[in-house]
Amino acid sequence: MSRSITSSSRANVRSPRTEPSYRTCPLCGSDGIKLGYEEITVRGRSGDEVRVRVRRWACPGCGERFLTEQSRREIDAAAGLEVPRQ
Repeated sequence: MSRSITSSSRANVRSPRTEPSYRTCPLCGSDGIKLGYEEITVRGRSGDEVRVRVRRWACPGCGERFLTEQSRREIDAAAGLEVPRQ
């Protein structure tokens, strides 16, 4: 029985995660959603407030904002909640 190259040699290799890219807002369907930057304030474990500049998607139709995965990691790190990457 012959083995396919992809059967076991790639079984344990994870493909890299890609950031979602929005053309329309996933909540309201507006096509005006834009990727930009925003400064937010987070409170760390010590109680100190830290300002963090993050990338986020913003919808002018419904006002919803969606953080990128990198931005979520930066916020967690600023708040002292850093979680190891999987």
